[in-house]
Amino acid sequence: MKKLFAAIVSCLVALSSCFAQSTETTTIFMNDNGDGSITVRATGSGKTKDLAIKMARKKAVRDIIFTGVNVPGNVRLSRPLLNDMNAQTTYEDFFASFFKDNGPYTQFISVQDKRGNSNVVDRRQNDVVVQTTVRVLRSELKKYLKDNNFFD
Repeated sequence: MKKLFAAIVSCLVALSSCFAQSTETTTIFMNDNGDGSITVRATGSGKTKDLAIKMARKKAVRDIIFTGVNVPGNVRLSRPLLNDMNAQTTYEDFFASFFKDNGPYTQFISVQDKRGNSNVVDRRQNDVVVQTTVRVLRSELKKYLKDNNFFD
């Protein structure tokens, strides 16, 4: 009986660690909306669920600007908006202001594609980790960056 109990506990620990690892993913493509926006699944962490959701939204926008999001079959949408690998540090003041709470980045996100109760919440010792669905208005974001002289 003790062996069965130990086996069950081991399985539960293994499953919980798998869940914890799954929340540590990068921003994942979900849908090309055909209107210049893409829907992604992003992960964020914070002291509260609301803060974690806000961080996930920032991460979605940040990934689209600086690293790109793998969009199967569409190389153009997979590329980051900015090709300069040092843009985030070179223009640190601009992006600090852009990503501040309720900053301009909020103009380029929508929860239009989010289904009710689709957030995956994992409570950790000191943080809450949330996976959420975000639509990023990629073409409008690109225009905003162009208007702020990031493109020739």
